[in-house]
Amino acid sequence: MEKLKVGFIGTGMMGNPMATRLLDAGYPLYLYNRSVEKTESLAKNGAIVCTSPFDVAAQSDCVFTMLTGSEALETVALCKNGILQGLHEGAIHIDCSTILASTSIKLYDKYKSLNKHFIHSPVLGSVTQATDGILLMFPGGDNKPLENVMPLINILAKSVWKFDHPSQSTNLKIALNSIIAGTIAMLSQSMVFVEKAGIDNSIFLEVLSNSALNSTTIQFKGSNILDRNFVPRFTVENLLKDNNYMVESCKTEGCRADIAESISGLLKDAITLGHGQEDYSAIIKAFEAAANTEVKRKG
Repeated sequence: MEKLKVGFIGTGMMGNPMATRLLDAGYPLYLYNRSVEKTESLAKNGAIVCTSPFDVAAQSDCVFTMLTGSEALETVALCKNGILQGLHEGAIHIDCSTILASTSIKLYDKYKSLNKHFIHSPVLGSVTQATDGILLMFPGGDNKPLENVMPLINILAKSVWKFDHPSQSTNLKIALNSIIAGTIAMLSQSMVFVEKAGIDNSIFLEVLSNSALNSTTIQFKGSNILDRNFVPRFTVENLLKDNNYMVESCKTEGCRADIAESISGLLKDAITLGHGQEDYSAIIKAFEAAANTEVKRKG
């Protein structure tokens, strides 16, 4: 059986390893990225670099996107040289970005009206999980096109939860990223407090590691903070965007968003201090600046 022709738009920190897995699995791969240099490693291994999202879509049965958010996705999907115009009837667009439900609903309806298919399949995981094909994925969309692309999704994910409509996938991802924001905000506040109270933060993390309060994120980010390692896997600016999506989405659904609003303020403070392009754990620098201290490993 002939393999699906696959497109991939957005070959950045997460998109590149995801696209690499699809290419390594033997799928013909067509690429587009605004910064062409981010496609070079894939092109060297046989992927074809295209000049526009339209060109990628026109040559593909299924197009993946991994972009910065709703605005970028709507532009790439709906512009004159965009994905929707390029796809043939019956073809599928799978977006893996974190976006608003209003965007996933809009694209689902527009694609369906033209006998094309939009699936929103956000991911949970970072670069390591993308490289190893062990992401968690939450595809939402019509059943038949979703079943057609499951072999592709299974190359990228170790676990998959399916939804009947893309907006359900969208809102689940927003909620999950809100947990990320809450975790790093509480960890940062606590580590600065512990530092000011004269307690070794290594002991703080060790106690947490032996408790029901522990998580992989707490230990990984906590250790990086102690080492002053803020090399980005996901930036402060990106987390602010996602956290603001939580604020907006709560308002849409008639929910309170007090915690998300507070965290957005902290993230904005970190950005004002010049840390927007650092790893999102650099939110601790907003707490450190206010307390006139720095959390780091002793000895």
